[in-house]
Amino acid sequence: MLSYRAEAYISAEPRAVWKVLMDLDAYPQWDSGVSKVEGTIAHGSRIAVHRAALPGRVLHVRVTELVENLQMAWTSGRASALFGSVRTFTLKQTAGGGTEVVVEEDFRGPLTRVMKRSVPDLQPLFEQFIVGLKAQVEGHA
Repeated sequence: MLSYRAEAYISAEPRAVWKVLMDLDAYPQWDSGVSKVEGTIAHGSRIAVHRAALPGRVLHVRVTELVENLQMAWTSGRASALFGSVRTFTLKQTAGGGTEVVVEEDFRGPLTRVMKRSVPDLQPLFEQFIVGLKAQVEGHA
């Protein structure tokens, strides 16, 4: 199994966090790991993620789960793919009115063990993402 995870407490309600996650055009302003994100978030839609560290390389994902203010999942590869991943964004309101946010990605498929050697350590990108998301939401809440 190959997976990455980052989490944070954000001092804002889930709907404020959700609003930032839904604004793909603004991702490059707060997520230093991307240069551009294209598409529209809707169940079944496709999104193109342009990585800042890999100019010219685009990650194509499909929105496979969408529960407003709670959870979203982006899937790369196909169900029958030999190697793919699912990135999940989970929001949980806390008793104090803030939000616990977890972003995790699990790589799947029969080639995961082989591909694990060639996949760079993505943990720093997950940490950058969650720090940027927290700053963006709390700066606008």
